[in-house]
Amino acid sequence: MDSSPDARYAAISILLHWLTVIGVIGLMVSGMIMVDLSYYSAWYTTLPYHHKAFGVLLIGVIAARLIVRWTRGVPDPIAKSPLLARFIHRYHGLLYALLALVLFSGYLIPTNKGQGIDLWGVLTAPALAFTANTNDQRLDRKSTRLNSSHVRTSRMPSSA
Repeated sequence: MDSSPDARYAAISILLHWLTVIGVIGLMVSGMIMVDLSYYSAWYTTLPYHHKAFGVLLIGVIAARLIVRWTRGVPDPIAKSPLLARFIHRYHGLLYALLALVLFSGYLIPTNKGQGIDLWGVLTAPALAFTANTNDQRLDRKSTRLNSSHVRTSRMPSSA
């Protein structure tokens, strides 16, 4: 499984891991704050703007992380039991899948009407082609369900 003789993760893998952790925690905190903002709050428009932009950046960080993982490989598992090692591998895959689901739903919500996400005036993340039809009532209903699941997922209580 490991493409190098070193039994540790590469420095780039560690950096991307911690950028992911910081990004996920920051987006969770900003998401929980946004839900409780009043219309008259100074943060009502600025916090969602930054939340969306950082979410798009986090998608890029995770994509880079997966590319590094697939090209460089990962160290052998520490677990001595093959059953435990398989469980850890599947759990890690589940974490990636859930993170991708939350980020993808967060990306679809603001791009539902075909408008991209502005990244601080530097560039715009485009909307996906199938979200550009603004007259589709089914898409609006799906977007509403997606929005509620995105908020519900980000507000799940931790097990700790």
